[in-house]
Amino acid sequence: MPITTHHTPGALDLDIRVQAGRVDIETADTTETTVEIEPLDGGDAARAAVESARQELRPIGEGHRLVIEVPRRPRLFGWSEPEVLVRIHCPHGIGVVAKTASADLELRGRAGAFSTKTASGDVTVEAAGGDVDVKTASGDVSIGAVAGRANVNTMSGDIVLDEAAGSVSVDTMSGDLRVERLASGTAEMRSMSGDIVATVRPGATLWIDASSMSGEVSSDLPVSDTAPSGGGTDIELRASSMSGDIDLRRAEEASTAGA
Repeated sequence: MPITTHHTPGALDLDIRVQAGRVDIETADTTETTVEIEPLDGGDAARAAVESARQELRPIGEGHRLVIEVPRRPRLFGWSEPEVLVRIHCPHGIGVVAKTASADLELRGRAGAFSTKTASGDVTVEAAGGDVDVKTASGDVSIGAVAGRANVNTMSGDIVLDEAAGSVSVDTMSGDLRVERLASGTAEMRSMSGDIVATVRPGATLWIDASSMSGEVSSDLPVSDTAPSGGGTDIELRASSMSGDIDLRRAEEASTAGA
């Protein structure tokens, strides 16, 4: 399919619906959005999926919503969904809502709010200026800096969040959790079978409740099972694991540029 160019000044929301394959999003300082859809193999089913894909640009207030959909093929016994690549180049700060059955999704650059739901696939987001909501049954999740709330849930996979400015809730049944540079709000980290690592920004005050049924809890931060009297803490951190270790510590000070 040839590259399609949309004029998208102002706010832009992407509504992405892909069954299987890969979605690559790259943001830049631009007012145009380009979309390219191609098969990931040479089969007839993948080519047909590309030909059936649709794009619809809708005006929403002073901005736009761009719907990108690769429809589900008719269900026949033993048939799997053909894999396609959806490549999007768009403005910084876009909102993303994505739904896939089995597709990896990667965003390079800076999103606004970001939400995705997939049955099987890895999710990678470089930065988000709004809230982040990720749900996957099987896949690893890696997120850079989040300015808003972060809610991440996977049944089987590791979760990494490099910088969290707001409240965080991360859950996995089977996987490791790592959340860096917590700054404020409530942080809830839960794993049935996996290790948990959390770091807190220097200077932040906090209350911690951490427990593991059959693992070790280590911390260079004060750990208590009672809430602080009078409140006033920047962070309330709760971490629990059935059979994994928990490690809590202060994040290192950011290095000075040019030092």
